[in-house]
Amino acid sequence: MNANKIARQIASNEACLNALRSTYPWPQSKPDFEPMQWSLDGGGRWMIRDIIRTRKIQTILEIGVFLGGSVETWLESSRRCTVLAVDTWPECNQPGQWDPSSFVEENSDNIALARQMRRESGFYNTFLANLWPHRERVIPIRRSSPEVLYEMAEMGLHPDLIYLDSDKVGTELEICHELFPGAIMSGDDWEFDPGAGYPIRAPVHRFCEKHALNVYVENASWVIAKSPLTFSYRYRLAKRRFYKQRRKLKAQAILAWDRLARRDAA
Repeated sequence: MNANKIARQIASNEACLNALRSTYPWPQSKPDFEPMQWSLDGGGRWMIRDIIRTRKIQTILEIGVFLGGSVETWLESSRRCTVLAVDTWPECNQPGQWDPSSFVEENSDNIALARQMRRESGFYNTFLANLWPHRERVIPIRRSSPEVLYEMAEMGLHPDLIYLDSDKVGTELEICHELFPGAIMSGDDWEFDPGAGYPIRAPVHRFCEKHALNVYVENASWVIAKSPLTFSYRYRLAKRRFYKQRRKLKAQAILAWDRLARRDAA
């Protein structure tokens, strides 16, 4: 990419971000909601953090942000990045959309959390309360995907990295690749729903095979890259997997030893 094209892309991106800030502004004052941290981190987000740091990522598009746990992780990885946070933040017991009531019921023992989530726009306002200190670098876009993706592409958005954490079956992969071909694709839910055969895995593998790309996985997280990752990156990934396996074997050995000890004592 030549210098003039890069300059035009940067200008287009900045104009788009300013337009989105105007279209989806933060409230003038902080909502009367308590910050409640809730990060559903299944592991492996260090891969995305590493990419944000080493590749100097500036614009991140996250689809499916929930209460903002992963958004905070990206912001902590770099002071220069801006996150476009796309989510519908649905209400409880509203027909025609995903109902978060099950989440509330599952966490009913956390009385403060359950009570806050049941309030009007409980999920959305809790997200705003959680990210309030970072509001200069977060744009909360309360819209559904993929409709809003087409609008942002028309506005001239060029995200550096996309993190998918809403679509569990991979329908957004091709759409994002078509609209934002220069973005690094990543996401969550690699270990989601084993009873259904881990539904995100097959679409990711098909996508990579179709476009001659590589997928790198660590626990629940995955990253798609055009070329193999650097040796140091692959070394860290192998090292983490080695220590994880060693801890697992150690735990199994302790359990086996304990069983032998109890049997001998009997």
